[in-house]
Amino acid sequence: KVPDGASPALRTLFDFLRDAPPLSDGQATCPPSFAAAVRQRLDNIFAADLCIAMDAAKRLPSAGSPVGYLEIHAGPEMTLCIFVLRRGAQIPLHDHPNMHVFGRLLFGRMRVRSFDPDLADATAHPCRAQSQRLRPGACWASLRQDAELGPAPATYDLG
Repeated sequence: KVPDGASPALRTLFDFLRDAPPLSDGQATCPPSFAAAVRQRLDNIFAADLCIAMDAAKRLPSAGSPVGYLEIHAGPEMTLCIFVLRRGAQIPLHDHPNMHVFGRLLFGRMRVRSFDPDLADATAHPCRAQSQRLRPGACWASLRQDAELGPAPATYDLG
């Protein structure tokens, strides 16, 4: 459902996502044509569409996390949220298994780094010394993207 009072750009995004055919069961990747269509609609979303002001980070509690989270929509197929980060804040490296993440920098600057896990057994890499073995649950990864975004609004995706 489109939120009451949604801007035309936000309404267009919600309508597109509502009407999009579901991904087939077990489909791990987002089809390129669908990803391009989402990015195109996100390109038209600005801070005013989400009622977020440039000084939002200043309103985060000083004793709390340097990252704020605002949920716009949550459903079984999609979550639309806003992360507000203070200057210099970082989100720890984490995984989004079986998800395609789309992002939109509304203002400020941001560095986006994403990695692809190396699913091959670490022992298959003879050049890695014993000290480079990983703890259980960890894996080696290859850099996929390292981008500096801003100060102009910018759309990105991690998939």
